Amino acid sequence: MITIGTKKLCDLLTDLIDTADWRGIHLQTTRGYDGDEPGEVALLVGTSTDGYVLGHTWAGCDGRLDGAIWPRGDAKAVIAVCKPLAAANPQHTVNLSLQDKTLVLEETPELFDSGTALRFETKEVDDAMLLRAKRILSGDPLPLPVDADGNPRLDTPRTSFTPSSLALLNSIAKRRKEAVHLFGTHSMQLHRVQIGSHWIGAIAPTIAHDHDDPEKPTETGHFGDAVISEVVSPDDTDWLTKAGVLWPEHKANDTPDEERPHGLFDGAESDDSESGDDE
Repeated sequence: MITIGTKKLCDLLTDLIDTADWRGIHLQTTRGYDGDEPGEVALLVGTSTDGYVLGHTWAGCDGRLDGAIWPRGDAKAVIAVCKPLAAANPQHTVNLSLQDKTLVLEETPELFDSGTALRFETKEVDDAMLLRAKRILSGDPLPLPVDADGNPRLDTPRTSFTPSSLALLNSIAKRRKEAVHLFGTHSMQLHRVQIGSHWIGAIAPTIAHDHDDPEKPTETGHFGDAVISEVVSPDDTDWLTKAGVLWPEHKANDTPDEERPHGLFDGAESDDSESGDDE
């Protein structure tokens, strides 16, 4: 049995549901480092995949829980039951125990007495899926991809992803208020992903049948009679240099307009004259 913060459990399951399908969600405890906590602690660890995106995340807990597959629908039911409890009391905790194949969730009895409980049947652990996930996320080099005939696939500057796969990563990143970090070694190989300090995963590229140039976009912009010089001016060099990096004051796109730093189209000029320092 384990005891875990109710909000932690809801957050954990919400992320895992995003990357789960009929395969369900694998959950178990292990011991590991958790942020700045000294030494190893108990962690509830979850893994799920929809075949295109793999998600792996964890949260601190107390106790031990054997591995089991939670059906996606039952994980949603847990969130529906627990989210109001966490909203009413940020310190709320629940106990999770596995009795044969039945997962039992109950409010921690010595702290809360409302008697909320939930039971559902889990599925057998798919050891092969876990081993594949561990291999993908281990950091070891992945094999170079080949086509159906066994020939190496061409590595190109273009990597294509499905909108739905990117939407999953964006959803998780938005909840966590973190950037999405993609790590690719080949344009047609799985790209490892990290979002914040408690979520790692992988995303599979897709074949872009609607795009036949692997080197660059197939369309050009429409700017009328605007003409750019073939020679890059010093002014151009300044802002193009800025455009090539994420300068330290960069903020996320959902930052209010009045708080955003200058972007690619602001040129090399500083905005100090409008900062209000002269008031």
